[in-house]
Amino acid sequence: IYFFQVHICVEQHCQDALQICLEWIKKDIHSYDIFMKDDRHGNTVLHAAAKYGSFETCEMLINTMKYILQLSCIDRNIFIKQYLSLILKKNIDKRTSIHEAANIGNFVMLEYLFRIMNNENIQNKMIICEDSDDEFKTSLHLAAAQGHDEIVQFLINQGANVCSCDMNDSTSLHEAAAHNRYHCVKILLTHQAPINQFDGKHYTPLHRASQHGHWKIVRLLLNSNANVSLINCDGYNSLEVAILNNHQLTVQEFLKHKTWTKSLRNSQIEIISNKKYEDLSTPLRKLIRYMPNEANEVFTRCMIEIGSPEDDSYKIIFNYEFLEDQFAIFKWKHGKKNNIHFFRL
Repeated sequence: IYFFQVHICVEQHCQDALQICLEWIKKDIHSYDIFMKDDRHGNTVLHAAAKYGSFETCEMLINTMKYILQLSCIDRNIFIKQYLSLILKKNIDKRTSIHEAANIGNFVMLEYLFRIMNNENIQNKMIICEDSDDEFKTSLHLAAAQGHDEIVQFLINQGANVCSCDMNDSTSLHEAAAHNRYHCVKILLTHQAPINQFDGKHYTPLHRASQHGHWKIVRLLLNSNANVSLINCDGYNSLEVAILNNHQLTVQEFLKHKTWTKSLRNSQIEIISNKKYEDLSTPLRKLIRYMPNEANEVFTRCMIEIGSPEDDSYKIIFNYEFLEDQFAIFKWKHGKKNNIHFFRL
């Protein structure tokens, strides 16, 4: 019965009532099981505190657990083992109270849980950081997806691995980029998160940001030297993903960047009617079809004026690489330089 009372007190922030319940619990050294008991979702009172409670609520629960364990455990190794099992008990989603605190953004509780582990000289904090839920997401994945940049920084400082992948092979950077978490992306990049890593669909973080139209993230990734030439499982690079999802501002970020020509060097050749006809598709062809204004911008950038129209040496350099793409695609694949045609006016 005490379990349900404590659970309700935690969820409803009734600290006075919670204090009374905990005082009664302290009188029974075998009441350790109350803290291990869970509801139909597998949540213990510590899970509830991570989701709904304040720092004071968490502190009251932890101190009561420590008091009971210290009374019932003589051997310190047994004490630490049981203490950890309380903190790391998982719910139906395989999440610990640390996962829930990271997901909800409860930084004060998260910091407190790690601090008490420091106080007890518990050495395997890195293992705790790497603990994953039923989707193989770590606390860092959850915090990055929700945009809790303070928690992202804290977890990295505690030893969280920025290269860890979930069940879809997504890293924390994939999650932050897909959910438009600018500050989290910035922190992860500062700590050498793999910027060009593929997920299960062969999407890089740049693909994910482009897919959802997060142009500020795209700009940040481009300025951090993300590879614009990498293609996903459908053969599309990040620019093409942005075009096909009709994200105009995102497309403009690619075209304004110094790597704009690299973004345009990709192609897909579809065989039609038993190889009787081949349909060629390139980024520029997609722009012409779906975003003619941006296509016109590319045409303009493919013309370079040298000198003044009044000068005898005045000329315009026309780059036909992307207009005559049926000839250029084979050079793109072999990494050869394009041909540029000069016309003197």
